[in-house]
Amino acid sequence: SLIMDEASNEIMGLQVSDSPNFNLVRNTLNELYKNNPCLSGAIIHSDQGFHYQLESYRKWIDKQNVLQSMYRKDNCLDNSPVESQIGLMKKECLYREKIDSLTTLKKVCSDYKKWFNYERISRKKELTPDRVSE
Repeated sequence: SLIMDEASNEIMGLQVSDSPNFNLVRNTLNELYKNNPCLSGAIIHSDQGFHYQLESYRKWIDKQNVLQSMYRKDNCLDNSPVESQIGLMKKECLYREKIDSLTTLKKVCSDYKKWFNYERISRKKELTPDRVSE
């Protein structure tokens, strides 16, 4: 599960699990909140996955005063930046690594997030994502 800031392209939350369930989403949201305790007014775009329609997910975002934006079928424009980011992560990292366990995958994703946010310079902005948001 991946959460990003669309303005800076910074990866705000990245979690890996062996099952696409609400615990995966909750862990990603908790990572986001831990690093950004004031989310009031933020908008979270998502696909129509079952875990984004759960009452517990809606309660979490309501508690943080976050707005939910879920695209309609055949109109996935809200979620396209995250899908593009995942594709980029696969190309830049996941397809180049030998991943033989969930533990290895978690480590590789964590390392990628740090590299992407603090070292990788964007061609468009000529800055790393953490510098764009300053």
